[in-house]
Amino acid sequence: MHRMHRQQVALHPRITSACQPVSAMLLSLPSLPPNCPAACCAIVTTPQVVPPSQPRERDGLYWGYTVRLAQGLSGLLHESTFKGGYDLKIGTSERGQVVAPGNLQLPRFKHVLVAFGGPGGLEEAAEHDKQVGGRDTSELFGLYLNTCPQQGSRTIRTEEAILISVSFLETALRSFGR
Repeated sequence: MHRMHRQQVALHPRITSACQPVSAMLLSLPSLPPNCPAACCAIVTTPQVVPPSQPRERDGLYWGYTVRLAQGLSGLLHESTFKGGYDLKIGTSERGQVVAPGNLQLPRFKHVLVAFGGPGGLEEAAEHDKQVGGRDTSELFGLYLNTCPQQGSRTIRTEEAILISVSFLETALRSFGR
């Protein structure tokens, strides 16, 4: 029986790009020759700093979601990092429409925004945003969904809501996204 040993090699890449202190960076490592011993890895590999979108754009891999800070609900809905903005906006709320995940139909989209409220929900955010001006919160979004029906508690922490909602939406997002 052969035992394989995996050795860890500390890489100390030279970063030639300007970056902020305490920045997260994505490094791309070139493929190693098939029988390269671990000791030569540090010599053979020269990591490159790549944009965080590369795994998604080049390889079609899911690489997480992005979060941004907006000035109020109206800023969230009308500002975007994408040219042309979001073509699908989904609000999440315990007062949203209840749909079974397998029955969820979405319009075709390229860029989706999924919005989460604080303890008072998106409804409270809308009440405090003068630009939204008393409109029914559900009308601000293309879809207004309850992604956690029968949640069993008054509120769900945002980090829990993100995981629950992404799981709830995953099949539909994959099916209808471009």
